[in-house]
Amino acid sequence: MRLRKRILSWVVVLALAVSVIAIDTEKADAASSRTYWIKVNKQANVATVYKRSGSKWKPIRAMLVTTGTNAWYAKEKMWCITPSGNFRIGIKMRWGEMMEEVYAQYCSQVRGNILFHSVFYNRKNSPSSQASGQFYRLGSKGSHGCIRLCVMDAKWIYENCPGGTKVTVYSSRKAGPLGKPKRVGVRVYGWDPTDPNPRNPGFNMRRPVIKISKSKPATVQFGSSYSLKSKVTAKNTNANQSLTSKLKISSVKKWKSGKWKKVKKFTTRSLGKYKITYKVHDKYCGKRGTAKKSFVVNVVDTKAPTIYAYNRTTKPGQSTAVTGVSAKQADGTSRTGAMTVTVTGPQGSRTMSYAVAKAYVLSREGVYTITYSVRNTYKPYKKAVRTIAVRCYGDAVISRLDPLPEPITVDPVSDIIMIPAQEQAVEPETGDYITADKLKEEIGTIIKIRDVNAAGTRSDKMFNSVPDYKNFISLSPVLIEGENYETEDEVTAIITYRGFNGATVSKTINIEIGAFVPDGPEGR
Repeated sequence: MRLRKRILSWVVVLALAVSVIAIDTEKADAASSRTYWIKVNKQANVATVYKRSGSKWKPIRAMLVTTGTNAWYAKEKMWCITPSGNFRIGIKMRWGEMMEEVYAQYCSQVRGNILFHSVFYNRKNSPSSQASGQFYRLGSKGSHGCIRLCVMDAKWIYENCPGGTKVTVYSSRKAGPLGKPKRVGVRVYGWDPTDPNPRNPGFNMRRPVIKISKSKPATVQFGSSYSLKSKVTAKNTNANQSLTSKLKISSVKKWKSGKWKKVKKFTTRSLGKYKITYKVHDKYCGKRGTAKKSFVVNVVDTKAPTIYAYNRTTKPGQSTAVTGVSAKQADGTSRTGAMTVTVTGPQGSRTMSYAVAKAYVLSREGVYTITYSVRNTYKPYKKAVRTIAVRCYGDAVISRLDPLPEPITVDPVSDIIMIPAQEQAVEPETGDYITADKLKEEIGTIIKIRDVNAAGTRSDKMFNSVPDYKNFISLSPVLIEGENYETEDEVTAIITYRGFNGATVSKTINIEIGAFVPDGPEGR
C-alpha cells in the first residue's frame, strides 16, 4: 500500500521543518544506522536482517513480507512495483495514512512513498480493524509497492533500525540464508495475531524454542569440566532468529531426599543429579516471549580408583606390606580398606584382604612383589591395579676382625685395641706418635662390613674398600693442626656406614696408641 500523496507532502514539509533539530542527532543515528542492513527479496517475499560483526554481516532475522504485485493500477494510474536497488531508511510514523483512506502501524520510509509498514487497517488508531485477509498474503505479492509485514516485524524495524539504515531490494528464487519463516494464523478477525497490544484477544505468536542437542552429555565424570550452555540453542521461530546469546540459566536444583531442592550452583565436585532450567526471553514474541526448558545432568564417578603405592625398602620382621599405601575414588571416597593385596617373594605367594595384609610380616630378606587391586564402588565397578617392589633387608653389621692383624692387639678384659705408633720419637722428651690420617688407615684394616650386595645376598667386605671410608670415621679427641696422637694416648673412634637398606649403623671402638714397632723379623 502506497502512502497517500498529500500525506507524503506533509511529511516532507515536516521533515524539512525539523531538519535543523535532526542535525544534533545525526552523529548518534549514523553509528546505529550502520548496525543493521535489511535485504528484501521481492521474488520470495522474505526480508532478511543482517547485523554487522566486525567487517562482516551476519544474518540474524527473517521476516515474511508482501511486495508490489507488479500490475497496473488503473484507479491511481500507477504500476504497483516495489523498486529494486539500495536505499536508506528515512522518516518514521507510528500510524500512517495510506492510499484509499486506510492506515498502517510502524511505518519506516524506504524511498519516496514506499514504506515498511504493517498490514493495513480500515481505521486509524484502531488495531482491531485490520484487513485480516491481507494478513494471509504475507509471503507473497499483493501490495501497491510498499513492503508489508506483520505488526511485530514492522515494530522490530521501527524500533531497531534508525534513519540511514541500509535497505537493499532484490529478486531471487532463494528465500535467503535464514529461509522463509512459517506464518502464524489469525485467531480473531480484525486483529493482527502478532500485535503485542495487551487488548489483543487473538495474539498467536509462537514462543521461543529452546533445543538441547541429543549429543549433549547427560552424565559427567566427577571433577571434570562441563559447560552447561554448550549444545543448547534458542530460537524465535516466528523470525527464524537465534536467541542463543540471550539464553540464561534460571535455576539449578539437586535431587536430595526424594525431591528436587534448589542449590546455588552446579558443580562436578559433588555427586548426584542436577536439574538445569534454561530460560530465554524475546520481547518481540510478545506475551509469549518467555520459554523455559529443563535438562538433567548426572555427576558420576565411573573411573577406576587411584592407588597410591611406591617402591620402598623395609626391614625383616615388620608388618609393612601396606605401609603408606592408600586408595581413593575421584570424589575422595576412600577405598583403602577394600583393597586386595597379593604378596610374592621369599616367603612364597599369598593373596589376602587389606585387613590381613596389615598384620602380614615380611620375615625373610629379599625382594617382594606386592600387587594392590580395588574396584570403584559405583557401576561399572572399574578396577585399579598397582604393583610395586619392596626390598626387605636388615641393617648392615659393623665388626672388627678376629683375630686382629699383627702388630695390632686387643686387651681381652677392657676390649681396648692397641694400635702401635707409626713414627719413632726423635727427642727423649717426646713420645712415639701416629697421625690422625694414618690412624684411620689402621682402623680401616681391622673393621669389616657385612651387608647385602648388588646380587641381593649378604657378604663381608673390608671397611677400607668403601669409597672415601676415612670420611666415615670420627676420632676423639680431635687434633688441631700440627698435632698427632702419641704413645699412651687414648682415642675413641666412631665408624658409621649407610647400608643397602638405607639405614645408617655405627660402631664405637676404644683405642690406645702403643709404642713404635720397627720393621724387621720381630717387628712389623
